[in-house]
Amino acid sequence: MRLRMSLMLLLNSFFLEKALAVDSTTHLNLDLPVLDSPFNFANRGSFPSMQQSLVITKGFYRFSHLGISKFIDPYSESWWTRLFGRLSILTYDVLTDALPPASAWLHEEWHRAVMSEHDIDSYNGVYDFNGGGSIPVRKVKDEDLENLKKDHPEDFVRLSAAGFESQYELSFAFEKDIFFHDTHTWDYAQIFLNYADASSYMGLCASNAADKATEDSEDNEGTDISKRDFTGLDCTAWAYDLDRPDEPYSDRGIHPSGVGIRRYIRFSDLDQSEQTYLKKQNDLLYLNYLDPFLLGFNGFHWGSWLWNSTVRHHLTSFGTSTDLNIFLRKSDFKLLTILHAYSGKARIFPGFEIQLIDRPFLFFERSFFLTPRFMIWQQPEDQLFASHEGVWGALLSLRASYLTDKKLSPFVELEAKTQGWVAGIVYTSRSFATRIGVIWNRI
Repeated sequence: MRLRMSLMLLLNSFFLEKALAVDSTTHLNLDLPVLDSPFNFANRGSFPSMQQSLVITKGFYRFSHLGISKFIDPYSESWWTRLFGRLSILTYDVLTDALPPASAWLHEEWHRAVMSEHDIDSYNGVYDFNGGGSIPVRKVKDEDLENLKKDHPEDFVRLSAAGFESQYELSFAFEKDIFFHDTHTWDYAQIFLNYADASSYMGLCASNAADKATEDSEDNEGTDISKRDFTGLDCTAWAYDLDRPDEPYSDRGIHPSGVGIRRYIRFSDLDQSEQTYLKKQNDLLYLNYLDPFLLGFNGFHWGSWLWNSTVRHHLTSFGTSTDLNIFLRKSDFKLLTILHAYSGKARIFPGFEIQLIDRPFLFFERSFFLTPRFMIWQQPEDQLFASHEGVWGALLSLRASYLTDKKLSPFVELEAKTQGWVAGIVYTSRSFATRIGVIWNRI
């Protein structure tokens, strides 16, 4: 199904593509945070953070797509060469999905990042090279999950949703690079595959087929706790724990083998309202397909401005976030504006975000790029699904990169936030982060 939908998208983009914002030169722009503090110092040293794994996966696809393009150009003037080039990239992305450091690896690393932030050890099952299918984050202790649910119920919910979050943020990262940095590697198939993976996964969770998949997993694991995934099907667990912040983790019962806690949640474990809510989220995930980039529309002209817009629907620690992303560009002026609608059980809360991308700045005759970011929001109190009251919060960050005549440019980023959920930031509590790294520029 996923491959058939991908082929349909490829053919549609082949005939509809309007690459308005991209020239014919290949630009690569990868910013790798070598140090992401305090995360890299948590749990006796944690790597990678959410931002680090995101850049690693983005770089994996960028270089792979560039390599394929050197042999068969997906932008060739010859229609058959162009089509074959895109088919080659699509096939490569499908076949490598379950290998490190591809999309499935990123999905599991974002689960692991939430656990690492709370000093919980885990292991990414992608390294088992089992050929795809169900990939666990294993070697997690029952007592660690029990304590996380008791002490930080909001992060316990976010833990289950973090894999979905990673895939949408990967697509968003590709699109920001396409629009603001003129990247010319053909990344559209991977953008779509991220959406398709999330939709198909949610479709499984929101159906009775989830019960059979869960039973099969439990039968295969036996009494060995180290083989067990931390949660089973992500989205059924997410829906179950959203409205049960005070339920002890041990109330899940005993594992069918008789050893350990029954971690996995079946669709039949959800009450009627939870099943309805999960099915609703399954439908709402299709909002993510409201994305002109999928058809190769990289930007639209409005006078001297270039613009684009996409919709994003995230699963969060308190419910969902539905966003309208607005991309604007005029010469060196690059602006990203996002309107957020945060939804809990009781009501919708507002949010606003603005980011100025790579603004040139001269300081003591030295050239820098500055990227300031500001967010303000109201989210459910204590990050809990059932909260009626909203709490205001904010984020402020600034990244400064020093321009050199080399391919590598250093950067420093400072980021401060209050309590609140922000996509791609592991902390739902107050935090102050420092990232130091390099930007690899290639033209």
